[in-house]
Amino acid sequence: NLADVDNVLIAAAACELHPRAVLKGIETRSVKDGLKRATDEAIERGVTGVPTVAVGDQLFWGDDRLEDAAAALA
Repeated sequence: NLADVDNVLIAAAACELHPRAVLKGIETRSVKDGLKRATDEAIERGVTGVPTVAVGDQLFWGDDRLEDAAAALA
């Protein structure tokens, strides 16, 4: 559950990121605003889950569609 800050910090530490630096970053207004903008754009484009890759107007949803997304870029 990444809505729980403790879980985010545990994941950050597992990726060898400094938890305090991650916490400082996620608490900044610009990061919060950027996440809000990205979420709004995803909803507007019709994204219903993750991972979703957009190639032009096409959306590729799910791990099993990542190769299709890569092919669409070629």
